[in-house]
Amino acid sequence: MRRLVLYIASIVIVTLTLMIVLDYVYSTAFRNEFPRNKIQLVANLKNEHIDYIFLGSSRVENHIDCGQIENLTGKSCINLGLQGGRFNDYRVLISLLKENRVTFEKMLVQLDYSYNLNDYSPAFLANLVPFVGRDDFPKKIKEELNLPIAYKIPFIRFASNDKLTGIREMILQYAGKEPSNNLSNGFKPLQGIGTAVSVTFPKEIANNNDELDAIQSINENIIFFTAPYCKNTANRDAYMDALTERYPKLKNYIAIFDDQEQYYSNCGHLNKEGAERFTEVLTQEILLD
Repeated sequence: MRRLVLYIASIVIVTLTLMIVLDYVYSTAFRNEFPRNKIQLVANLKNEHIDYIFLGSSRVENHIDCGQIENLTGKSCINLGLQGGRFNDYRVLISLLKENRVTFEKMLVQLDYSYNLNDYSPAFLANLVPFVGRDDFPKKIKEELNLPIAYKIPFIRFASNDKLTGIREMILQYAGKEPSNNLSNGFKPLQGIGTAVSVTFPKEIANNNDELDAIQSINENIIFFTAPYCKNTANRDAYMDALTERYPKLKNYIAIFDDQEQYYSNCGHLNKEGAERFTEVLTQEILLD
């Protein structure tokens, strides 16, 4: 019996030691100075001034060409749009930018049906986890994240998100492999033409969004805007009318391409030509205003 207990104990010790070692190896890889995603970029961005910062979901990442904005304005710009991003994610990124003493002239945040979402996107948490244990990671933000238990266990937090933080991505991090998307711009254009309906807007807007309110408390001068969405979308206009009534300063561009379907890649996203046209409109009406 004693030998069995010792055998089991040795397995547990070896397993825990291996988990701790692997966690260190993975954490070190993702914390290096060669970011492959936008969360890493923000976590390592310190003491800089960026004139224009954009935050949102894929409807920012696929719609805002910061290179074009820089050519039109002569000012710096970065697109921090995240695939599947939500206001919880944006609030943490804004807090990190503030803690890292990154200043800006204007920050524009996408606001549409995402107003009804009030949690973190899984991809955001997975990519943020390597930095939570870092000594300079703000304690307040760590507490507010309220991470699931799996994200607090050494190595399990990486293994449970194998697609984003697994062995392949870890090796690419150590190899210094450049990401497919140019992070200094952040724009990822789409191809094709079409307006196939992908989602339906909620019938009603939520009573409130605590994360949006928190964002406004961090900086009251943040500008909210809505990117185009095709006219075939159910509940689009009623939802946006109610949202605009609640936020009168919202820059609502949802319908500007209703008669120009050639600008859409799908119902919720513009193609490259549409993104360039939208970037031009937004630059002239908001950034150069």
